[in-house]
Amino acid sequence: MAGIQVAYANEFNPKFAAYHAANFHHPDGTPVVSIKPIQEVTKEEIIAALQKSYGDSNVDIMWGGPPCQDYTRLNTSRVTEGSASRNGLVMEFLTKVSLLNPQVAVMEEVEDFIRDEVHFPLFLKACKRMNYVVNYKVMCALNYEGNSIRRRAIFIFTRKNLCKMPVFPKSIPEGRKMCGEFLDIESYTSGHFEDRLRFANEPMTTVTSGSPARFFKNGVARKPTIRELMLCQSLDPDSYKLPKGHSYSISRKVMGNGVPTKMAYNIFKTINEQILSPVNKTIVITNAIPSSNNTKK
Repeated sequence: MAGIQVAYANEFNPKFAAYHAANFHHPDGTPVVSIKPIQEVTKEEIIAALQKSYGDSNVDIMWGGPPCQDYTRLNTSRVTEGSASRNGLVMEFLTKVSLLNPQVAVMEEVEDFIRDEVHFPLFLKACKRMNYVVNYKVMCALNYEGNSIRRRAIFIFTRKNLCKMPVFPKSIPEGRKMCGEFLDIESYTSGHFEDRLRFANEPMTTVTSGSPARFFKNGVARKPTIRELMLCQSLDPDSYKLPKGHSYSISRKVMGNGVPTKMAYNIFKTINEQILSPVNKTIVITNAIPSSNNTKK
């Protein structure tokens, strides 16, 4: 949608990678996603893949969504330190940015990350040592044509030789939607800590693997369908393909960890128009999740 070709991606879990593989392909039709721990992905491997499929090893944009489970307060069993914690993967993202040297890098993380008194200061200190100008902003998807109030900290890195500051899209208040505008429901419950009955004339809550919990209409309660969850994430259910043979719970986890498509679109559209020169772009994604539909290179 933003005119960017997804040229390489990585995901650790093969069940989740299957969703990316069904939707993002090289020109020869093969999936762009690799399945392995991100620490095992080498610069040489990525460059070889780019040269093979595109004849070009330059990376214009790198997008990263390191796991958020051990930062978010919604996870009451989160592991914040030690080998079992996934919090260190934000630093792995910085390592990959330094290796690949893209013109622009974007990282998405839960808002709780910027309140972390241990990892966030270390992250900022590492950013200052890089050859990038870095800025961040907490963005709510509802303000960028998304269908939910999902709030995320978005970091944008611009290479210093571009002589351009990171630029974020302007909010689009006329694009705000209430959940009754795209869902045939009367009310719903979120399943979050401060749960209450919410109505069709209210916005959709943050989508997670367990939220929204129940939809109600005509006195009947039910679980959301995957199609409805896709709509909550502003993902087009008629164009986004679901892999066969995957359970409802796996699909819920994938949708719950996705970046709302329209918010991602507006981020990349702004980068494309205001930071990069008007030429074809390639993108590398780490920790692949459904984020934005791609069209052409």
